[in-house]
Amino acid sequence: MTTLTTTHVAALTAAVTPEEAYKIFAGAATQLIGQAVADALAKTLGAASIATASSPSVAGWEQFVKGASMAMVWGTPGVKAAPSMLNSFATASVSDPAAVKALGIGFSIGITGTF
Repeated sequence: MTTLTTTHVAALTAAVTPEEAYKIFAGAATQLIGQAVADALAKTLGAASIATASSPSVAGWEQFVKGASMAMVWGTPGVKAAPSMLNSFATASVSDPAAVKALGIGFSIGITGTF
């Protein structure tokens, strides 16, 4: 399970304003949510691939799974403007569907945005 690390907590407690603490939290939460999505996608893809391995008529379906995209909306403290949009994309891939094991899925995650 993904959770706040001691580094996140230290940064939050070192913040000198509520706005600074909020920005630290938003960055940490975005990172953790993105990791949770990537982990869930990889786990689900692995389980589904194993479950369909004995069905040659659907072999290779995993190649169509490219990833999951989400947009997180974070407010901007002290600014009466549109909230910040943070886009995240988690990919999952199966290099050899015949050799897939429950934890044998590769994934990467990329997060972009501004606070």
